[in-house]
Amino acid sequence: MTTFQWPFPVSTISSDYGPRPNVGKGYHDGADFAVARGTGIPAAADGTVTSVWIHPDAGPNSIDIDHGNGVHTQ
Repeated sequence: MTTFQWPFPVSTISSDYGPRPNVGKGYHDGADFAVARGTGIPAAADGTVTSVWIHPDAGPNSIDIDHGNGVHTQ
């Protein structure tokens, strides 16, 4: 079982998980965090980085981390 931790000492959820009737696919399947530019972003749990890309909405340095057992974070 993967144990997750809150990834930032101080942050705000800038876009929550759940329905978004007027945006894209209508559902946001994650939570976005707002932190100051230059803030280091730790992984929520141990894992392996499987891809890095420029996301059209999230911007540069988007990553996917495989935590095992089919669990991923981006």
